[in-house]
Amino acid sequence: MINLQNISGISKSKPASNDEISIVENRMNILLPEYYKELLNLTNGFSTDRGLVIYGTEDIYERNEILEVEKYANGYVAIGDDSGDMVFLISKDNRNEEVLSVGCGDMNTQNAKHLAPNLLIWLNNNCNLETSGENNTQTQYYNIILTGVPKGGLKDLVKIKNVLNINMSSAELLKASKNLPYTIISNVSYGKAINYFEKLTEFSGMLKLERLKSN
Repeated sequence: MINLQNISGISKSKPASNDEISIVENRMNILLPEYYKELLNLTNGFSTDRGLVIYGTEDIYERNEILEVEKYANGYVAIGDDSGDMVFLISKDNRNEEVLSVGCGDMNTQNAKHLAPNLLIWLNNNCNLETSGENNTQTQYYNIILTGVPKGGLKDLVKIKNVLNINMSSAELLKASKNLPYTIISNVSYGKAINYFEKLTEFSGMLKLERLKSN
């Protein structure tokens, strides 16, 4: 049984309903691992004072889409991150229950670190991030690409411009939006990019992350 009291500095949400879990499973076209669903029945995602975040039903689909998990870590689902550049993965296959951590700049599970044999053990061990091995998670940078024109036209483009703090005029941005896709901002860290996306969720369908190659 999952014991959330073992997690220090936790900030919980209200439990997810079975309907909410079913909706996100249908949207992602997967069956979520059993321990993760047990967690959602206790709290629909949580965060800690260490910056660790476990996704709830409201954001797991979007986070996996942004990170392109299906493309780079096929067979796994991202269930959280450290508010930086480390992402937590668990297998979609309930027979393989290990919890992995991987840098968002290298989603290859071959290079992932083993955190725990399963989610239950990891949660009951205060979500311990201590890992063995010599691989270090490196900060990865992204471009944010505008792929579609918002329904609100210039008004919405100005909102995006202000959130991203883009140093260009509204007229220039409007002109750029007519030649898509357009790199609206360059070289932002994963953590910062995710923060931007959280502030621009209404435009998530027309903004995407493009991972930059490490030197």
